[in-house]
Amino acid sequence: MVVAVKADCDGCRSFYNGSLAALAPWPTLLIARYESEVEAFSDSRHRVLLAKELWNALDIRSAPFYVLVAPGPGRIVLEGLAFSPEQVADELIDAGM
Repeated sequence: MVVAVKADCDGCRSFYNGSLAALAPWPTLLIARYESEVEAFSDSRHRVLLAKELWNALDIRSAPFYVLVAPGPGRIVLEGLAFSPEQVADELIDAGM
């Protein structure tokens, strides 16, 4: 699971500073597009990685956004807006993931 976040995004806060327990079944990677944003996350609860190339490869337009990538050949199986970890987990469960 990849979750794109931005420092100035209210909806992103629950991902980088909240509990990710609802997403425990899916290994979750938080990414930012710009180095200046990664610096803004220096004291956040969860690590946010600079991943501009991944952001672009997944064609993410804006944060907060999630992409579930299937293991193996790296196939995107589900994607959408990310309002909270619980909401994303519910969508994944509803989709049978």
